Amino acid sequence: MRRVAILICFLLIVGWAVPSAGASGGYRIVVDKSTNTLTLYQNGTELRSYPVATGRSPRLTPEGTFPIVIKVVNPSWKNVPGGVPQNPLGKRWLGLSVRGDDGTTYGIHGTNRPDSIGTYASHGCIRMRNADVAELFRIIPVGTPVTIVNKSSKHALARSNDVRLPVRSADGTLWITPAAANIRLGPSFHTDILTRLPRGTQLSVTGKSGSWYRVIWQGGCGFVHQSVVRSNPPARHGLPDTVTIAPQAAKVRTAPSFHAPVLRWMKQGTPLPVFGMYGDWYEIRTGDETGYVHRSVVREW
Repeated sequence: MRRVAILICFLLIVGWAVPSAGASGGYRIVVDKSTNTLTLYQNGTELRSYPVATGRSPRLTPEGTFPIVIKVVNPSWKNVPGGVPQNPLGKRWLGLSVRGDDGTTYGIHGTNRPDSIGTYASHGCIRMRNADVAELFRIIPVGTPVTIVNKSSKHALARSNDVRLPVRSADGTLWITPAAANIRLGPSFHTDILTRLPRGTQLSVTGKSGSWYRVIWQGGCGFVHQSVVRSNPPARHGLPDTVTIAPQAAKVRTAPSFHAPVLRWMKQGTPLPVFGMYGDWYEIRTGDETGYVHRSVVREW
């Protein structure tokens, strides 16, 4: 599906990319496909509402919450240079990271067909009038979360994410503390779960609503409850930062026990970051997974 979207959107973003601005400043965007409107909020207060065009069919414009990861002035499209009247992307591009990508597949952009605004006309991207997207571009920073919903679907905005809850600007870094924690679409235990992240995952804070943090991680943007995160890196307690596999190969297990299932085999010399110690077992990270390796098969560095 992603390859199809790339081929259809024909994105060749070679314009001027605006560098990351860090936290979202309390801004949030909601795109409602059922009415083809884009609404900008700041700290839960509605600031602007714009008409947009979305996908020709419901499946083309993805639903969920995605961060803006790139801003481009005068994006190019195929062989059409940026900034010319013939360019179908208009004069601004706000790229969304939908599946952890770099923001060049789906985006909010201008158009050379203002007559299409308010209709279902795109191949997945969100079209705006050039003047409207230029105004939005000036206001919001990189990192702003964009929630795309269809109120007529079971993922109605009122059920999935109450954007009227006050979300104040905040920043910082958090780490997941339990074995795994839910990241949710909105600041409530009643909202949809976007993903589960393992212990030790680092999160960048962009806002706070009550006991919930709005965070960005490598795969997207969502909310995490304060009970499952901490603001300091895992305590070291004299542990090494890294251990290295000593024999030709060694087992990494799902729990600190020789009876636990094998998560994977690791080759000699593989470095593993240490996050804790359980008896004679090191708690380590391999990729996005938390595992355990016995101290008898590693070297400490």
